[in-house]
Amino acid sequence: TDLNLSDNEIGDSGAGFLSDGIKVNTVLTNLNLSGNKIGASGARFLSDAIKVNTVLTNLDLRFNAIGDSGAGFLSDAIKVNTALTNLNLRGNKIGPSGSGFLSDAIKVNNGLTHLDLSSNAIGDSAAGFLSDAIKVNTVLTILKLSRNTIGNSGAGFLSDGIKVNTVLTILDLSRNMIDDSGAGFLSDAIKVNTVLTHLDLSSNAIGDSGAGFLSEAIEVNTVLTHLDLGRNMIGDTGAGFLSDAIKVNTVLTSLRLSRNRIGDSGAGFLSDAIKINSVLTHLHLRLNKFGASGAGFLSDAIK
Repeated sequence: TDLNLSDNEIGDSGAGFLSDGIKVNTVLTNLNLSGNKIGASGARFLSDAIKVNTVLTNLDLRFNAIGDSGAGFLSDAIKVNTALTNLNLRGNKIGPSGSGFLSDAIKVNNGLTHLDLSSNAIGDSAAGFLSDAIKVNTVLTILKLSRNTIGNSGAGFLSDGIKVNTVLTILDLSRNMIDDSGAGFLSDAIKVNTVLTHLDLSSNAIGDSGAGFLSEAIEVNTVLTHLDLGRNMIGDTGAGFLSDAIKVNTVLTSLRLSRNRIGDSGAGFLSDAIKINSVLTHLHLRLNKFGASGAGFLSDAIK
């Protein structure tokens, strides 16, 4: 049921041969074709197979070169396929138009639960397309959009989708271009969302103000368990805001703040929160700016 052909040189013609097999195969559930120099025409061949295949559930096309046209072909297949649950298109040179095609498919698809579009070129406008899709989609639970040049307006679009979505539990927006304003938009969504449990905002440009907005959301949110804010620009003031939220939050179990700008006073604020919080089990503070005093504050908290 598993076939791993990753990191070869299958190319478009090879994808065509495999497509012929997939059309009639009744047992293969997992196919890994990552890193195989498959382009748009190869994606078209695979799309033809996916349209009629009823057993393949996982398709990995990471690090190929299907582009916008290839995304369009695959979208046509996703619209009618009822078996595929996991599609990985990371690093495929997909831009706004390709994202638009995929968004149209997500609107009507009722089987796909995991979609990875990381390391493409989606941008803000296409984030809007995806937002429209998750407003109506009822099955997609994991959406990965890391490293896609998504900025504040894109975060705003996605926030609109998150506000009304009832199924998405994991959203990865790491390594984008979201700063305090974008964090504000997302915070508005987190305040009202009732299903999102994991949010990754690491490696963006979120500072103290953004941490403040997110803290306001954490104070009232009752479902978010994992929040990653590593590799941002949060300092002592931001740590103070987050500490206030941790004091009253009853669900967050993992908070990542590694590689920020938190000093001794920030560590003190967090220490005060840890003393009274009863649910947080993982706090990551690696590579910040505090020294012995900060370590002392944290030591007091864990006694």
